[in-house]
Amino acid sequence: MRTLLKRALPFAVLATQLVISPQARAATYYGRITSGGFVSKETFAHASDGQTSNDFLTASARLFYRISDLGDSKVETTIDLRDKNDFFDKLDRERLLLTSKNTFQARQLSIALPNNRGPLYGIIGRFPVSEAGPVHVDGAEAGLRWSPTFRASVFGGYNPERPDQTSLQYNPDSQVLGAYAVLQPKPGESTYFYMNNAAVVQRVSGHTDRLFWANHFVYRWKSPNSVTGLFNFDFVPRSYLQFASLSWFQEWLKGRSSTVNLTAFDVIQYSRRQGVLETLPPSPYREAALRLRHRMNSVTTMNLNFSHGLRLNDLLQRTELSAGPSFLQFISRHFSAEALLGYRRNFTSRDTFFRFDLGWYSRFWEINFNGEAGIRVEPGLSTLHPVLTELGIAHFFSKGFYGTASIQDAWDERVNIVSGFVKFGYRFGSQDVAPLRDGAPPRGHL
Repeated sequence: MRTLLKRALPFAVLATQLVISPQARAATYYGRITSGGFVSKETFAHASDGQTSNDFLTASARLFYRISDLGDSKVETTIDLRDKNDFFDKLDRERLLLTSKNTFQARQLSIALPNNRGPLYGIIGRFPVSEAGPVHVDGAEAGLRWSPTFRASVFGGYNPERPDQTSLQYNPDSQVLGAYAVLQPKPGESTYFYMNNAAVVQRVSGHTDRLFWANHFVYRWKSPNSVTGLFNFDFVPRSYLQFASLSWFQEWLKGRSSTVNLTAFDVIQYSRRQGVLETLPPSPYREAALRLRHRMNSVTTMNLNFSHGLRLNDLLQRTELSAGPSFLQFISRHFSAEALLGYRRNFTSRDTFFRFDLGWYSRFWEINFNGEAGIRVEPGLSTLHPVLTELGIAHFFSKGFYGTASIQDAWDERVNIVSGFVKFGYRFGSQDVAPLRDGAPPRGHL
């Protein structure tokens, strides 16, 4: 946190000068400061590579500040700075132990001209291009609104986000160039449509490292019925579907609905999503899922879930079926709960499990306790009894100051993994923050 504040001080001074200057007193600004840490400890029943434990500890901080409507041109400035310290990241070969490594990065430092009422808009600095998928640019973007429903843009500069780097950096040997187009007709009484397409090329040391197409669309009719899609297709270094998500929600009758999800992702996304007790190496993955809901009354909804997935590297399959009720404000308006009983024909095992989720919500507190317990049979090997539990707590000291904490325990006969995090945040701005909720949030679309 000290490192972040020290490096952020010049930007904070500049932002303060902008706010107190006569030209910027009518500006709109918003900011948040967060700081916290994450710790994890793995203990193995049998030594792995001569070790029976694997520990992880990191601390991080973030400063986000955005000021808009500056001057007659309505200029917008955004600052997003982050600092992270991994205490067991670097290997000290002389002492044969892991030491800490500190990483400071500027996620965004940009000046933009949104020009929402005019045809031309643009931005310079370091900024994300959300319309082009996971892309950051050290450079500039220039766009043109051809009509109230259609706009297009080109962007380019150095590429600060390479796959071989874990944080944004200044990379003068890497370039990114792209363009996107957005179609967004005026919403009707019961319909809404949005679509954007983008083409992006990323180069390193003079050769094309990646060329991909990104698409995102939303179509809604007779709300809440909707279809949503998100696709990233790579052409270089090879032609393959890096990520795809297609979701269709349909309310057939009042209180009866279905959700169909089709997903596909590569090795990187698989490693981020795989279960905490899964030991298989990451693989490209495809999955289809169906969820049926029947709202029995204002409190109880019955759920039926089915999914089937395939790993492309080894063709292992996983099929899961579960069913159970969910309850909204069933004891009072502060409570919600869900319980599921299911069977999973897993990649290398056959699992029977019980999953639960219990939440309590008030104006200043949110407490959630969830978990899963089951029996895992590995044919010809062993029978395990995995248990996963997690307790999460959030407290709002005021509308602007809040804290969250969570602890998770994952256990079976082979390994025990205990992890937790704590975070404190402060929000501030020229406009009041959203009012605090005083009750349990609805689950899903119903």
